[in-house]
Amino acid sequence: MAVALYQRLGADRLVAESNFGGEMVEALVRGDRNVSYRAVTASWGKVVRAKPVGALYEQGRVSHVGPQRGPGARALPVSGEQG
Repeated sequence: MAVALYQRLGADRLVAESNFGGEMVEALVRGDRNVSYRAVTASWGKVVRAKPVGALYEQGRVSHVGPQRGPGARALPVSGEQG
């Protein structure tokens, strides 16, 4: 799915977090030699990274256009776990 979107949008690079499962993601992406890929490591936990986005939603400053489908279509609960 990510490679198809990369190609459809004519993206310059596909960036993925390498902390958990990153090697698997890289292996899948590297299957298509026409994809420029870069792995990054998150230095902050999920909860810390999500706070600014959550604040925007609470302020009503986020809107979506069109139907929301797929894994990111619904908000999932975030635990206090770091990772």
